Amino acid sequence: MRRIEEISSEMEKESVSLDKLTELFEEAVNLISFCGSKLKDAELKIIKINEEKDF
Repeated sequence: MRRIEEISSEMEKESVSLDKLTELFEEAVNLISFCGSKLKDAELKIIKINEEKDF
């Protein structure tokens, strides 16, 4: 998450070239996708634990 915040700050700078913006955007999209996947995995694991423990 920290890197996504860093990327956002970098992208807000007026001096950033279009090529750099494109590179940063691609990195951010990949990181967001990775984080989303990790969250989904955690959610499924929690559901499975809850089902096994009969909460």
